[in-house]
Amino acid sequence: MSPTTPENNAHWSQWWSQGHITSFGTALKDNYAGATREHWWRQFEQLPEADILDIATGNGALATLAVEYAAGAGKAFRVTATDLAEIGAQTTAEDPNIHQWRQQVQFFGNTPCEQQPFADQSYDRVLSQYGFEYSDIDTTLAEVFRLLRPGGRFLAIAHHASSAVIARQQISARVYFAALEQLKLFRLLDRHLASWGKAKGQSAVDRLITRPKYQKSGMELEQGLRQFSQAFPNDETAARVFCAIDDLRQAAPNLFPARRSAAVKAERQTFEGALARLQDLFRAALDKAKIEQLTSRAHEVGYGDIAIEPFVAEGGGLAGWSIQLTR
Repeated sequence: MSPTTPENNAHWSQWWSQGHITSFGTALKDNYAGATREHWWRQFEQLPEADILDIATGNGALATLAVEYAAGAGKAFRVTATDLAEIGAQTTAEDPNIHQWRQQVQFFGNTPCEQQPFADQSYDRVLSQYGFEYSDIDTTLAEVFRLLRPGGRFLAIAHHASSAVIARQQISARVYFAALEQLKLFRLLDRHLASWGKAKGQSAVDRLITRPKYQKSGMELEQGLRQFSQAFPNDETAARVFCAIDDLRQAAPNLFPARRSAAVKAERQTFEGALARLQDLFRAALDKAKIEQLTSRAHEVGYGDIAIEPFVAEGGGLAGWSIQLTR
């Protein structure tokens, strides 16, 4: 869901390859629920049948909701979904029906919102759930208009710059940045493991404890971890980072030296990907000024009815923007 190219969108492809059906990961194992699901149910109720396109689909969460609704309501929805990233082959959803519904979606990966490979006026509805705002919005609005049939609608829930989601993720971003860039914990870990040389097995590693290089690198790592823990006490994201490093240290004696370095690099890239996704999110989130620009652009493109309002989740928390544009 980057506004650029699939090549520099690898951090999203990595995420979807893990099987998450939404960008919220394991927090939503079986797709959107609550107010979000109810919102889309109300939209689907208005359609007797439809050709539907879900852009910036991720791993197909919203597209799968459309198929699920159609199956339960006996409606004929033909659902297509696209994303700039590579779409995962399957998900880790626990509900077995999700896998069946997802198979009824026609997926197109490596497809930017701004350039959809479909004919003019192909769809009754174009949808997006926390997605299209990652693209070049001006271009995407024109592309969606091209794809819609007369009277068709673009329906989206987009990230709100003042939502609780953004506030929470800003804390996580600070945690990742501290671990990766400020304290460089994975670099310190890699340096410490390199000081072991060719030693393999716990007993062989234990014999290194009097060596200056081992002591120095180990002390630097411990100091970095201590600073990290003190900066982010009782933070779940920080705990995941700390546990990842601790797990690597525990496993390292049983690995050959080259495997140790590769394991540290892989774990570091996982957290770098997480930080990159959050940075994308912060750039994409829409404040009131961006909504005004979006509204102005929608008028320029030719949309008729334009309805944009805050989207409120269960409990009354601000969760995004509800956007409805009619051709």
